[in-house]
Amino acid sequence: MFTIRHLAALMIVAVVALTAAAAQTAALGKARLGQGQPPAQPVAQATPTEKPDLIVTDITFDPNDDEVRVRLQNVGDKRADDSHVRLRIVARVNGQPNEKVLFDQEKSVGDIGRGNDKTKEFNVNFSAIAAQADAFKAQLFATIDQLLLPAGVKLRLKKQINDNFQVVAIAFADNRNELLEKNEGNNTRTETFPTN
Repeated sequence: MFTIRHLAALMIVAVVALTAAAAQTAALGKARLGQGQPPAQPVAQATPTEKPDLIVTDITFDPNDDEVRVRLQNVGDKRADDSHVRLRIVARVNGQPNEKVLFDQEKSVGDIGRGNDKTKEFNVNFSAIAAQADAFKAQLFATIDQLLLPAGVKLRLKKQINDNFQVVAIAFADNRNELLEKNEGNNTRTETFPTN
């Protein structure tokens, strides 16, 4: 008898099996959106005693204008002279290791005075993002269909994927004059991306 734990384990197998295919289609998706540049290089992690002086306070979506706005605030004790913000939009199954990057772009924000904030706009094709997310989910379903499992088990696996499928926007704030942690802390903000 298949338990929820068995289903979860099988879903991991199915999702991991698709990693290579998802990586190949990610490059095509970026090119379609005009975001064919290679991903940014990893940034060194800050020590636990360091605190980011730039934080992401808001991510807003405007599907009518195909625009995503990210607001940064300088909460440090000095001017941030070389501020940048990176926006990534990712399709993923919550709790699983692989994902498909649908959008990845970094922009310079410039100077942000102490206690001040600035907003940076990103042009994002909302329809293309939704279409790529749907295609990624369809690939996951197709992988399950190829597994040698009873039909009922396949249906439950697909429901698990459907229930845990996410499209999220992740914004990272960075001041190039300081060593800041890139993927943890208040300088990172994640919001659900509207695909409907």
